[in-house]
Amino acid sequence: MNKADGYTMNLFCEEVHKLEAEFKQCRKLLNAIGDENRQHLILEIVEQTHHPGCHSLI
Repeated sequence: MNKADGYTMNLFCEEVHKLEAEFKQCRKLLNAIGDENRQHLILEIVEQTHHPGCHSLI
């Protein structure tokens, strides 16, 4: 492996570690969204608060 390959690998590893940290910060939210009951509640809330012409929430 040459220096350029090592540098590229280091950048890749740094990006992977950044993504790992971001996922860890979002763990509770991701777990909540993954729960089927919570998904159902979220859909109900979206339906009740949906305004005609606004498709960004669905």
